[in-house]
Amino acid sequence: KMAVQEDREGVDPPDEAPTVRRPVDGGEDGAGVCDGEEEMGCLGRFLRYGVTGKPATSIVMLFLAVTLNVLPNMVLGPIKPSIIKSQFHHSMCPNITAAHHYSSPSSASSTSSEGYQAQADKDSSSGLVGAASAPVAGYLSDRFGRRPVMILSTLALSVPFLALATTCDTAWYLPLSVVIGSPGEVGMQVASYAYVADLTPRHLRSERFGVMLITITAAAFLGAPLGGYLSDLWGETDSNTLFWVCFGVAMLPFLFTVLVLAEPRRIAEEEDAACDAKGSSSDGKADGVRESWARLRPLIQGPLGVFLAVSFMVNLQSAGTQSLMGIYMTDAFPECGPECLGVQFIGFAVTMAFANGVLLPLLMRLCGENGTLWISLAGNLVHCVVFAFARRIWLLWANLILGAFALLSYTVLSGLVSSAVPKDLVGSALGASNSLWMVANVMSPLIFAYMFIEYTSMPESKTFPGLPWLLGAVFVALSMLVLGYASGKTSREGGGERTLPLLSEEG
Repeated sequence: KMAVQEDREGVDPPDEAPTVRRPVDGGEDGAGVCDGEEEMGCLGRFLRYGVTGKPATSIVMLFLAVTLNVLPNMVLGPIKPSIIKSQFHHSMCPNITAAHHYSSPSSASSTSSEGYQAQADKDSSSGLVGAASAPVAGYLSDRFGRRPVMILSTLALSVPFLALATTCDTAWYLPLSVVIGSPGEVGMQVASYAYVADLTPRHLRSERFGVMLITITAAAFLGAPLGGYLSDLWGETDSNTLFWVCFGVAMLPFLFTVLVLAEPRRIAEEEDAACDAKGSSSDGKADGVRESWARLRPLIQGPLGVFLAVSFMVNLQSAGTQSLMGIYMTDAFPECGPECLGVQFIGFAVTMAFANGVLLPLLMRLCGENGTLWISLAGNLVHCVVFAFARRIWLLWANLILGAFALLSYTVLSGLVSSAVPKDLVGSALGASNSLWMVANVMSPLIFAYMFIEYTSMPESKTFPGLPWLLGAVFVALSMLVLGYASGKTSREGGGERTLPLLSEEG
Protein backbone atom coordinates (compact mmCIF):
# COMPACT_ATOMS: atom_id res chain seq x y z
CA LYS A 1 0.00 0.00 0.00
CA MET A 2 2.82 2.41 0.85
CA ALA A 3 4.62 1.60 -2.40
CA VAL A 4 1.56 2.40 -4.46
CA GLN A 5 1.11 5.67 -2.63
CA GLU A 6 4.73 6.72 -3.20
CA ASP A 7 4.42 6.07 -6.97
CA ARG A 8 1.50 8.49 -7.22
CA GLU A 9 2.82 11.91 -8.19
CA GLY A 10 1.63 14.84 -6.13
CA VAL A 11 0.14 12.68 -3.40
CA ASP A 12 1.98 12.59 -0.08
CA PRO A 13 1.60 9.68 2.31
CA PRO A 14 -0.80 10.46 5.14
CA ASP A 15 0.87 11.75 8.29
CA GLU A 16 -1.17 9.49 10.56
CA ALA A 17 -3.80 6.82 10.25
CA PRO A 18 -7.35 7.58 11.37
CA THR A 19 -8.33 6.31 14.76
CA VAL A 20 -10.61 3.30 14.55
CA ARG A 21 -12.26 1.69 17.55
CA ARG A 22 -11.51 -2.03 17.45
CA PRO A 23 -14.18 -4.59 18.17
CA VAL A 24 -13.73 -6.59 21.33
CA ASP A 25 -14.46 -10.30 21.64
CA GLY A 26 -16.81 -10.58 18.73
CA GLY A 27 -18.54 -7.24 19.34
CA GLU A 28 -19.34 -5.26 16.22
CA ASP A 29 -18.26 -1.85 17.46
CA GLY A 30 -16.77 -2.36 20.90
CA ALA A 31 -19.29 0.03 22.35
CA GLY A 32 -18.61 1.13 25.87
CA VAL A 33 -14.97 -0.08 26.00
CA CYS A 34 -12.14 2.46 25.90
CA ASP A 35 -9.01 1.66 23.89
CA GLY A 36 -6.96 1.35 27.05
CA GLU A 37 -9.41 -1.18 28.48
CA GLU A 38 -9.74 -3.55 25.52
CA GLU A 39 -7.43 -6.08 27.11
CA MET A 40 -10.17 -6.72 29.70
CA GLY A 41 -12.17 -8.49 27.00
CA CYS A 42 -15.20 -10.36 28.25
CA LEU A 43 -14.59 -9.19 31.81
CA GLY A 44 -14.79 -5.53 30.78
CA ARG A 45 -18.08 -6.02 28.97
CA PHE A 46 -19.47 -8.08 31.86
CA LEU A 47 -18.64 -5.32 34.35
CA ARG A 48 -20.62 -2.86 32.22
CA TYR A 49 -23.46 -4.94 30.90
CA GLY A 50 -23.61 -8.20 32.85
CA VAL A 51 -24.36 -11.39 30.92
CA THR A 52 -26.35 -9.45 28.28
CA GLY A 53 -23.15 -7.96 26.85
CA LYS A 54 -24.88 -4.83 25.51
CA PRO A 55 -26.45 -1.60 26.80
CA ALA A 56 -30.03 -1.66 28.07
CA THR A 57 -32.69 -0.02 25.90
CA SER A 58 -35.73 -0.52 28.17
CA ILE A 59 -36.58 -0.44 31.88
CA VAL A 60 -37.93 -4.00 32.07
CA MET A 61 -34.85 -5.45 33.78
CA LEU A 62 -34.64 -2.41 36.04
CA PHE A 63 -38.26 -3.00 37.08
CA LEU A 64 -37.40 -6.56 38.09
CA ALA A 65 -34.24 -5.46 39.92
CA VAL A 66 -36.07 -2.79 41.96
CA THR A 67 -38.91 -5.23 42.74
CA LEU A 68 -36.39 -7.71 44.14
CA ASN A 69 -34.76 -4.87 46.05
CA VAL A 70 -38.03 -4.00 47.82
CA LEU A 71 -38.96 -7.64 48.46
CA PRO A 72 -36.87 -8.31 51.65
CA ASN A 73 -38.49 -5.45 53.57
CA MET A 74 -41.92 -6.63 52.46
CA VAL A 75 -41.18 -10.13 53.78
CA LEU A 76 -39.98 -8.62 57.06
CA GLY A 77 -42.83 -6.06 57.20
CA PRO A 78 -45.40 -8.08 59.20
CA ILE A 79 -42.90 -8.70 62.02
CA LYS A 80 -40.97 -5.43 61.86
CA PRO A 81 -43.02 -3.76 64.66
CA SER A 82 -42.10 -6.72 66.91
CA ILE A 83 -38.43 -6.29 66.00
CA ILE A 84 -38.55 -2.55 66.69
CA LYS A 85 -40.13 -3.13 70.12
CA SER A 86 -37.39 -5.60 71.12
CA GLN A 87 -34.70 -4.61 73.58
CA PHE A 88 -31.03 -4.39 72.68
CA HIS A 89 -28.87 -7.38 73.72
CA HIS A 90 -31.93 -9.57 74.22
CA SER A 91 -32.10 -12.49 71.82
CA MET A 92 -35.13 -12.64 69.55
CA CYS A 93 -34.52 -16.33 68.90
CA PRO A 94 -36.45 -18.56 69.00
CA ASN A 95 -39.31 -16.21 70.01
CA ILE A 96 -39.29 -12.59 68.79
CA THR A 97 -41.73 -11.29 71.41
CA ALA A 98 -39.56 -12.61 74.26
CA ALA A 99 -37.26 -9.61 73.76
CA HIS A 100 -40.00 -6.96 73.92
CA HIS A 101 -39.75 -4.05 76.34
CA TYR A 102 -42.55 -5.51 78.42
CA SER A 103 -42.75 -9.01 79.81
CA SER A 104 -46.37 -9.22 80.87
CA PRO A 105 -49.74 -7.93 79.67
CA SER A 106 -49.98 -5.61 82.67
CA SER A 107 -46.92 -3.67 81.50
CA ALA A 108 -47.86 -3.63 77.84
CA SER A 109 -48.92 0.00 78.06
CA SER A 110 -45.29 1.00 77.74
CA THR A 111 -45.29 -0.34 74.21
CA SER A 112 -46.56 2.89 72.71
CA SER A 113 -43.79 5.14 73.96
CA GLU A 114 -41.04 2.56 73.46
CA GLY A 115 -42.23 1.57 70.00
CA TYR A 116 -42.80 5.11 68.74
CA GLN A 117 -39.47 6.31 70.10
CA ALA A 118 -37.44 3.38 68.74
CA GLN A 119 -39.00 3.65 65.28
CA ALA A 120 -38.54 7.42 65.20
CA ASP A 121 -34.90 7.17 66.30
CA LYS A 122 -34.17 4.58 63.61
CA ASP A 123 -35.85 6.48 60.79
CA SER A 124 -34.44 9.85 61.80
CA SER A 125 -30.93 8.45 61.98
CA SER A 126 -31.45 6.77 58.61
CA GLY A 127 -32.62 10.08 57.19
CA LEU A 128 -29.51 11.85 58.47
CA VAL A 129 -27.21 9.29 56.86
CA GLY A 130 -29.32 9.24 53.71
CA ALA A 131 -29.23 13.03 53.41
CA ALA A 132 -25.44 12.90 53.38
CA SER A 133 -25.21 9.97 50.95
CA ALA A 134 -27.87 10.97 48.39
CA PRO A 135 -25.85 13.76 46.69
CA VAL A 136 -22.81 11.48 46.59
CA ALA A 137 -24.85 8.68 45.03
CA GLY A 138 -26.25 11.08 42.44
CA TYR A 139 -22.83 12.39 41.47
CA LEU A 140 -21.28 8.91 41.34
CA SER A 141 -24.07 7.66 39.09
CA ASP A 142 -23.48 10.61 36.74
CA ARG A 143 -19.72 10.06 36.78
CA PHE A 144 -19.34 6.27 36.73
CA GLY A 145 -22.74 5.04 35.57
CA ARG A 146 -25.92 3.75 37.15
CA ARG A 147 -24.99 0.07 37.31
CA PRO A 148 -21.97 0.34 39.70
CA VAL A 149 -23.99 2.41 42.17
CA MET A 150 -26.88 -0.07 42.09
CA ILE A 151 -24.58 -3.07 42.59
CA LEU A 152 -23.01 -1.52 45.69
CA SER A 153 -26.42 -0.39 46.96
CA THR A 154 -28.01 -3.84 46.73
CA LEU A 155 -25.01 -5.37 48.49
CA ALA A 156 -25.25 -2.78 51.28
CA LEU A 157 -28.95 -3.47 51.76
CA SER A 158 -28.28 -7.15 52.51
CA VAL A 159 -25.83 -6.44 55.36
CA PRO A 160 -28.45 -5.65 58.09
CA PHE A 161 -30.33 -8.86 57.23
CA LEU A 162 -27.11 -10.85 57.62
CA ALA A 163 -26.56 -9.26 61.02
CA LEU A 164 -30.14 -10.07 62.05
CA ALA A 165 -29.76 -13.70 61.02
CA THR A 166 -26.38 -14.23 62.72
CA THR A 167 -27.05 -12.38 66.00
CA CYS A 168 -30.86 -12.35 66.55
CA ASP A 169 -30.27 -8.98 68.19
CA THR A 170 -31.63 -5.54 67.33
CA ALA A 171 -28.41 -4.08 68.77
CA TRP A 172 -26.76 -5.11 65.47
CA TYR A 173 -29.69 -4.96 63.07
CA LEU A 174 -30.86 -1.39 63.79
CA PRO A 175 -27.44 0.37 63.71
CA LEU A 176 -26.40 -1.45 60.54
CA SER A 177 -29.75 -0.60 58.96
CA VAL A 178 -28.91 3.06 59.58
CA VAL A 179 -25.18 3.16 58.76
CA ILE A 180 -25.07 0.74 55.79
CA GLY A 181 -28.65 -0.04 54.79
CA SER A 182 -29.78 3.58 54.51
CA PRO A 183 -27.06 4.64 52.01
CA GLY A 184 -27.83 1.50 50.05
CA GLU A 185 -31.52 2.32 49.90
CA VAL A 186 -30.88 5.92 48.87
CA GLY A 187 -28.26 4.93 46.31
CA MET A 188 -30.60 2.42 44.67
CA GLN A 189 -33.41 4.96 44.55
CA VAL A 190 -31.30 7.75 43.03
CA ALA A 191 -29.54 5.52 40.49
CA SER A 192 -32.72 3.72 39.40
CA TYR A 193 -34.59 6.98 38.77
CA ALA A 194 -31.60 8.36 36.86
CA TYR A 195 -31.56 5.07 34.90
CA VAL A 196 -35.17 5.69 33.88
CA ALA A 197 -34.35 9.28 32.92
CA ASP A 198 -31.53 8.05 30.68
CA LEU A 199 -33.94 6.00 28.61
CA THR A 200 -37.01 8.26 28.65
CA PRO A 201 -37.91 11.56 26.93
CA ARG A 202 -38.61 14.39 29.33
CA HIS A 203 -42.36 14.55 28.72
CA LEU A 204 -42.76 10.85 29.62
CA ARG A 205 -40.58 10.70 32.74
CA SER A 206 -43.29 11.21 35.35
CA GLU A 207 -45.29 8.33 33.89
CA ARG A 208 -42.23 6.09 33.77
CA PHE A 209 -41.35 7.00 37.35
CA GLY A 210 -44.89 5.99 38.23
CA VAL A 211 -44.35 2.64 36.56
CA MET A 212 -41.28 2.13 38.74
CA LEU A 213 -43.34 2.68 41.90
CA ILE A 214 -45.49 -0.28 40.90
CA THR A 215 -42.47 -2.35 41.95
CA ILE A 216 -43.72 -1.83 45.52
CA THR A 217 -47.02 -3.40 44.51
CA ALA A 218 -45.32 -6.40 42.94
CA ALA A 219 -43.03 -6.83 45.95
CA ALA A 220 -45.96 -6.50 48.38
CA PHE A 221 -47.99 -9.17 46.60
CA LEU A 222 -45.00 -11.51 46.76
CA GLY A 223 -43.48 -10.54 50.10
CA ALA A 224 -46.27 -9.56 52.49
CA PRO A 225 -48.23 -12.85 52.32
CA LEU A 226 -44.97 -14.78 52.52
CA GLY A 227 -43.85 -12.74 55.54
CA GLY A 228 -47.21 -13.18 57.28
CA TYR A 229 -47.15 -16.93 56.69
CA LEU A 230 -43.54 -17.33 57.85
CA SER A 231 -44.15 -15.21 60.95
CA ASP A 232 -47.06 -17.48 61.91
CA LEU A 233 -44.93 -20.54 61.15
CA TRP A 234 -41.64 -19.57 62.83
CA GLY A 235 -42.12 -16.21 64.60
CA GLU A 236 -42.63 -17.71 68.06
CA THR A 237 -40.88 -21.06 67.59
CA ASP A 238 -37.92 -20.68 65.19
CA SER A 239 -37.40 -17.02 64.36
CA ASN A 240 -33.75 -17.58 63.42
CA THR A 241 -34.83 -19.60 60.37
CA LEU A 242 -37.17 -16.75 59.46
CA PHE A 243 -34.28 -14.28 59.64
CA TRP A 244 -32.08 -16.46 57.42
CA VAL A 245 -34.86 -16.66 54.83
CA CYS A 246 -35.03 -12.87 54.84
CA PHE A 247 -31.27 -12.67 54.26
CA GLY A 248 -31.54 -15.09 51.34
CA VAL A 249 -34.24 -12.93 49.80
CA ALA A 250 -32.05 -9.84 50.40
CA MET A 251 -29.25 -11.37 48.30
CA LEU A 252 -31.49 -11.83 45.24
CA PRO A 253 -31.37 -8.18 44.04
CA PHE A 254 -27.56 -8.12 44.33
CA LEU A 255 -27.17 -11.26 42.24
CA PHE A 256 -29.73 -10.11 39.69
CA THR A 257 -28.10 -6.68 39.32
CA VAL A 258 -24.61 -8.12 38.91
CA LEU A 259 -25.65 -10.73 36.36
CA VAL A 260 -28.51 -9.24 34.36
CA LEU A 261 -28.94 -5.46 34.75
CA ALA A 262 -26.93 -3.62 32.06
CA GLU A 263 -25.84 0.00 31.93
CA PRO A 264 -28.50 2.07 30.08
CA ARG A 265 -27.91 3.13 26.50
CA ARG A 266 -27.43 6.88 27.02
CA ILE A 267 -24.77 6.41 29.67
CA ALA A 268 -23.02 3.83 27.48
CA GLU A 269 -22.90 6.31 24.58
CA GLU A 270 -21.50 9.02 26.86
CA GLU A 271 -18.79 6.64 28.07
CA ASP A 272 -17.76 5.94 24.49
CA ALA A 273 -17.56 9.64 23.74
CA ALA A 274 -15.55 10.22 26.92
CA CYS A 275 -12.87 7.63 26.07
CA ASP A 276 -10.78 10.06 24.03
CA ALA A 277 -11.14 12.79 26.67
CA LYS A 278 -10.05 10.54 29.52
CA GLY A 279 -7.59 12.24 31.82
CA SER A 280 -8.33 15.72 30.54
CA SER A 281 -9.24 16.95 34.03
CA SER A 282 -6.19 17.54 36.16
CA ASP A 283 -8.07 17.61 39.44
CA GLY A 284 -10.14 14.51 38.74
CA LYS A 285 -13.07 13.61 40.90
CA ALA A 286 -13.05 16.62 43.20
CA ASP A 287 -13.28 19.01 40.21
CA GLY A 288 -16.22 17.04 38.88
CA VAL A 289 -18.10 17.33 42.17
CA ARG A 290 -17.49 21.07 42.44
CA GLU A 291 -18.45 21.64 38.82
CA SER A 292 -21.70 19.67 39.14
CA TRP A 293 -22.85 21.60 42.19
CA ALA A 294 -21.70 24.91 40.71
CA ARG A 295 -23.93 24.24 37.70
CA LEU A 296 -26.87 23.23 39.90
CA ARG A 297 -26.80 26.34 42.11
CA PRO A 298 -28.19 28.83 39.56
CA LEU A 299 -30.85 26.30 38.53
CA ILE A 300 -32.05 26.09 42.15
CA GLN A 301 -32.98 29.77 41.92
CA GLY A 302 -35.56 28.82 39.27
CA PRO A 303 -38.17 26.05 38.95
CA LEU A 304 -35.80 23.43 40.34
CA GLY A 305 -35.72 25.21 43.70
CA VAL A 306 -39.52 25.37 43.82
CA PHE A 307 -39.86 21.65 43.12
CA LEU A 308 -37.24 20.83 45.75
CA ALA A 309 -39.02 22.98 48.36
CA VAL A 310 -42.39 21.39 47.60
CA SER A 311 -40.83 17.93 47.75
CA PHE A 312 -39.36 18.66 51.16
CA MET A 313 -42.64 19.81 52.69
CA VAL A 314 -44.65 16.95 51.18
CA ASN A 315 -42.16 14.47 52.59
CA LEU A 316 -42.45 16.00 56.06
CA GLN A 317 -45.95 14.55 55.97
CA SER A 318 -45.27 11.23 54.22
CA ALA A 319 -42.10 10.40 56.19
CA GLY A 320 -43.91 10.56 59.51
CA THR A 321 -46.80 8.47 58.19
CA GLN A 322 -44.60 5.78 56.66
CA SER A 323 -42.33 5.63 59.69
CA LEU A 324 -44.94 5.21 62.40
CA MET A 325 -47.87 3.60 60.59
CA GLY A 326 -47.09 0.04 61.73
CA ILE A 327 -46.62 1.10 65.35
CA TYR A 328 -49.73 3.30 65.23
CA MET A 329 -51.97 0.55 63.83
CA THR A 330 -50.87 -2.11 66.31
CA ASP A 331 -51.29 0.30 69.26
CA ALA A 332 -54.42 2.23 68.26
CA PHE A 333 -56.14 -0.89 66.92
CA PRO A 334 -54.96 -3.86 69.04
CA GLU A 335 -56.96 -6.29 66.90
CA CYS A 336 -54.54 -5.59 64.03
CA GLY A 337 -51.77 -8.20 64.28
CA PRO A 338 -49.15 -9.46 61.76
CA GLU A 339 -51.79 -10.79 59.37
CA CYS A 340 -53.67 -7.49 59.48
CA LEU A 341 -50.45 -5.58 58.74
CA GLY A 342 -49.72 -7.92 55.85
CA VAL A 343 -53.14 -7.26 54.37
CA GLN A 344 -52.61 -3.53 54.92
CA PHE A 345 -49.36 -3.72 52.96
CA ILE A 346 -51.19 -5.42 50.11
CA GLY A 347 -53.98 -2.83 50.18
CA PHE A 348 -51.41 -0.05 50.05
CA ALA A 349 -49.64 -1.81 47.18
CA VAL A 350 -52.86 -2.20 45.19
CA THR A 351 -53.60 1.48 45.72
CA MET A 352 -50.11 2.41 44.53
CA ALA A 353 -50.50 0.25 41.42
CA PHE A 354 -53.84 1.90 40.61
CA ALA A 355 -52.45 5.37 41.30
CA ASN A 356 -49.36 5.06 39.13
CA GLY A 357 -50.61 2.60 36.52
CA VAL A 358 -54.08 4.03 35.83
CA LEU A 359 -54.68 7.35 37.58
CA LEU A 360 -51.33 9.00 36.76
CA PRO A 361 -51.39 8.44 32.96
CA LEU A 362 -55.03 9.59 32.85
CA LEU A 363 -54.40 12.79 34.80
CA MET A 364 -51.20 13.53 32.87
CA ARG A 365 -53.11 13.45 29.60
CA LEU A 366 -56.04 15.47 30.90
CA CYS A 367 -54.29 17.98 33.18
CA GLY A 368 -50.56 17.89 32.41
CA GLU A 369 -47.79 17.64 34.99
CA ASN A 370 -48.62 20.84 36.87
CA GLY A 371 -52.33 20.08 37.05
CA THR A 372 -51.63 16.52 38.19
CA LEU A 373 -49.38 17.86 40.95
CA TRP A 374 -52.12 20.20 42.20
CA ILE A 375 -54.70 17.40 42.24
CA SER A 376 -52.27 15.16 44.09
CA LEU A 377 -51.57 17.75 46.77
CA ALA A 378 -55.27 18.48 47.27
CA GLY A 379 -56.03 14.77 47.60
CA ASN A 380 -53.16 14.40 50.06
CA LEU A 381 -54.53 17.24 52.20
CA VAL A 382 -57.96 15.63 52.52
CA HIS A 383 -56.32 12.24 53.06
CA CYS A 384 -54.47 13.59 56.11
CA VAL A 385 -57.63 15.07 57.62
CA VAL A 386 -59.60 11.83 57.25
CA PHE A 387 -56.65 9.88 58.63
CA ALA A 388 -56.56 12.08 61.74
CA PHE A 389 -60.24 11.54 62.60
CA ALA A 390 -60.48 7.83 61.76
CA ARG A 391 -61.87 5.95 64.78
CA ARG A 392 -62.35 2.54 63.15
CA ILE A 393 -59.89 0.51 61.17
CA TRP A 394 -62.27 0.28 58.20
CA LEU A 395 -61.93 4.06 57.78
CA LEU A 396 -58.20 3.56 57.20
CA TRP A 397 -59.08 1.16 54.40
CA ALA A 398 -61.59 3.59 52.89
CA ASN A 399 -59.03 6.38 53.09
CA LEU A 400 -56.82 4.45 50.65
CA ILE A 401 -58.99 5.92 47.88
CA LEU A 402 -57.73 9.41 48.74
CA GLY A 403 -54.31 7.88 49.31
CA ALA A 404 -54.19 7.06 45.60
CA PHE A 405 -54.06 10.79 44.82
CA ALA A 406 -51.54 11.43 47.59
CA LEU A 407 -49.18 8.80 46.17
CA LEU A 408 -48.79 10.71 42.91
CA SER A 409 -46.86 13.60 44.49
CA TYR A 410 -43.47 11.90 44.67
CA THR A 411 -43.73 10.57 41.11
CA VAL A 412 -44.67 13.88 39.53
CA LEU A 413 -42.13 15.87 41.55
CA SER A 414 -39.33 13.47 40.57
CA GLY A 415 -40.28 13.91 36.93
CA LEU A 416 -40.30 17.70 37.28
CA VAL A 417 -36.92 17.73 39.05
CA SER A 418 -35.28 15.56 36.37
CA SER A 419 -36.79 17.75 33.63
CA ALA A 420 -35.55 21.01 35.19
CA VAL A 421 -31.84 20.24 34.62
CA PRO A 422 -29.62 19.26 31.66
CA LYS A 423 -29.34 15.52 31.04
CA ASP A 424 -25.81 15.25 32.45
CA LEU A 425 -27.01 16.65 35.81
CA VAL A 426 -30.05 14.40 36.24
CA GLY A 427 -28.32 12.14 38.77
CA SER A 428 -27.04 15.10 40.79
CA ALA A 429 -30.46 16.80 40.77
CA LEU A 430 -32.23 13.64 41.89
CA GLY A 431 -29.53 13.20 44.52
CA ALA A 432 -30.25 16.70 45.83
CA SER A 433 -33.97 15.93 45.86
CA ASN A 434 -33.46 12.68 47.75
CA SER A 435 -31.11 14.45 50.16
CA LEU A 436 -33.92 16.85 51.10
CA TRP A 437 -36.29 13.93 51.42
CA MET A 438 -33.82 12.34 53.83
CA VAL A 439 -33.57 15.57 55.84
CA ALA A 440 -37.35 15.41 56.17
CA ASN A 441 -36.94 11.79 57.27
CA VAL A 442 -34.69 13.03 60.08
CA MET A 443 -37.16 15.61 61.35
CA SER A 444 -40.60 14.16 60.72
CA PRO A 445 -40.48 10.84 62.63
CA LEU A 446 -39.11 12.59 65.73
CA ILE A 447 -41.79 15.28 65.57
CA PHE A 448 -44.66 12.84 65.09
CA ALA A 449 -43.29 10.39 67.67
CA TYR A 450 -43.06 13.15 70.29
CA MET A 451 -46.62 14.24 69.53
CA PHE A 452 -47.97 10.69 69.77
CA ILE A 453 -46.08 9.94 73.00
CA GLU A 454 -47.51 13.09 74.59
CA TYR A 455 -50.94 12.60 73.06
CA THR A 456 -51.42 9.01 74.24
CA SER A 457 -51.48 10.25 77.85
CA MET A 458 -54.45 12.54 77.11
CA PRO A 459 -58.09 11.41 77.41
CA GLU A 460 -58.81 12.55 73.84
CA SER A 461 -56.51 9.82 72.49
CA LYS A 462 -59.14 7.22 73.37
CA THR A 463 -61.70 8.95 71.13
CA PHE A 464 -59.49 10.15 68.26
CA PRO A 465 -56.25 8.12 68.39
CA GLY A 466 -54.85 9.66 65.19
CA LEU A 467 -55.34 13.35 65.85
CA PRO A 468 -51.58 14.21 65.62
CA TRP A 469 -51.72 13.29 61.93
CA LEU A 470 -53.33 16.71 61.39
CA LEU A 471 -49.80 18.10 61.41
CA GLY A 472 -49.29 16.31 58.10
CA ALA A 473 -52.17 18.32 56.64
CA VAL A 474 -50.38 21.50 57.72
CA PHE A 475 -47.21 20.45 55.87
CA VAL A 476 -49.15 19.68 52.68
CA ALA A 477 -51.01 23.01 52.89
CA LEU A 478 -47.66 24.83 53.15
CA SER A 479 -46.37 23.05 50.05
CA MET A 480 -49.48 24.18 48.14
CA LEU A 481 -48.89 27.78 49.25
CA VAL A 482 -45.27 27.67 48.01
CA LEU A 483 -46.28 26.17 44.67
CA GLY A 484 -49.13 28.64 44.25
CA TYR A 485 -46.90 31.62 45.04
CA ALA A 486 -44.19 30.49 42.61
CA SER A 487 -46.71 29.80 39.84
CA GLY A 488 -48.39 33.15 40.39
CA LYS A 489 -45.05 34.96 40.29
CA THR A 490 -44.15 33.24 37.03
CA SER A 491 -47.52 34.22 35.58
CA ARG A 492 -47.13 37.87 36.60
CA GLU A 493 -43.59 38.12 35.20
CA GLY A 494 -44.37 36.31 31.97
CA GLY A 495 -47.94 37.47 31.50
CA GLY A 496 -48.98 33.98 30.51
CA GLU A 497 -50.06 30.65 31.87
CA ARG A 498 -49.68 29.83 35.55
CA THR A 499 -46.95 27.25 35.13
CA LEU A 500 -43.24 26.92 35.75
CA PRO A 501 -40.88 26.91 32.72
CA LEU A 502 -38.68 23.88 32.22
CA LEU A 503 -35.68 23.17 30.03
CA SER A 504 -36.14 21.98 26.47
CA GLU A 505 -35.24 18.40 25.56
CA GLU A 506 -31.82 19.64 24.46
CA GLY A 507 -31.26 21.33 27.84
